[in-house]
Amino acid sequence: MSEEYFIITDPRFILEFDELKKLGGFNVFLKVSKEEQMRRIMKRDGFIPSEETLNHPSELECLKYDKYDLIIDTEEETPEVLDRYFQWESVIYFMKKKKMEHLI
Repeated sequence: MSEEYFIITDPRFILEFDELKKLGGFNVFLKVSKEEQMRRIMKRDGFIPSEETLNHPSELECLKYDKYDLIIDTEEETPEVLDRYFQWESVIYFMKKKKMEHLI
């Protein structure tokens, strides 16, 4: 029997993270400085969002979540390490490893 995996890229609220976890999900937080976040948004969108937008609950609540299965510091890791994290095989490996840890 084959397994299916889904990646949900943008949960924002604790309720969403908790529901994903109940369904067997694996929650990953990509840590990035505010300066780097603004640089990436500018590169992608061509503008910096307003302070009101940046401080909206949908942008901040994920920072309060304390049950992430994996936290990746996108500025501390080398590009090679980050590339490995974002390959399907690595994501599935971390998911299975975490599930096995619960059995120990």
